[in-house]
Amino acid sequence: MIQDVSVWKDKFQLLGDTVSFLIATCEDQVAHELKERYLRISGRWEDLFQVRELANIERGSLLGPRL
Repeated sequence: MIQDVSVWKDKFQLLGDTVSFLIATCEDQVAHELKERYLRISGRWEDLFQVRELANIERGSLLGPRL
């Protein structure tokens, strides 16, 4: 089942908020690990989102202009 991208954006935003809270409240070593892991996840998310956007652009150009 494919979910709407906006649903995943909301979940990703919630993850970012949660990580920020944990970084602010955890020991330095744990906070550092959380930050590193979040940065890796964030990079993967950006890659995935760019692929999705390119697919949408290509799909739009194949369908022609919408009036």
